[in-house]
Amino acid sequence: MNTFIAPPNAAPLADDAFLSAQGRFGRRSYLAWNVVVTLLGILAMIVSIIPLRLSPNNSSIAQLPESSLWVFASISVLISATVCYFFFIFSIRRLHDLNRSGWLSLCYLLPIINVIFALYLLCVAGQPEDNPYGQPRPAKMWESIVSLVYVIVLAIGIVLSIIALINQPSIP
Repeated sequence: MNTFIAPPNAAPLADDAFLSAQGRFGRRSYLAWNVVVTLLGILAMIVSIIPLRLSPNNSSIAQLPESSLWVFASISVLISATVCYFFFIFSIRRLHDLNRSGWLSLCYLLPIINVIFALYLLCVAGQPEDNPYGQPRPAKMWESIVSLVYVIVLAIGIVLSIIALINQPSIP
């Protein structure tokens, strides 16, 4: 099969809006976009907390008026829902790269299975040729760098955690 000619029902590569569930994401793109969205979600949560901490005459969140807490809770729910939406969009695109239906992204809603599913999306290589979901999407340079940095930081964190567990003093 000629890999340079897309099948008639394939989405064109030029239509690569990251907010769209159309198209494909390789492992590096998938990981990079998840890292970016996670960091942006954390930043948004921190920014939403700042007004609560800067309220005059309030030394703790427990002393804030109930209306302020409702505003913060509403903002937190909105941020969390937005981050979840992006995770599902990226998962659908990753599944498309594996020539699977995007409906499988609902596996994230099942306890224990969601961990296995996440490892599946991160570890299994996508199809190198065109499939009904489009042409393979090469990872952009920044996506490769972000995913590589994340994997290195994760590996260092695992090693340091193991060292900390080994060096933990025994409790009598």
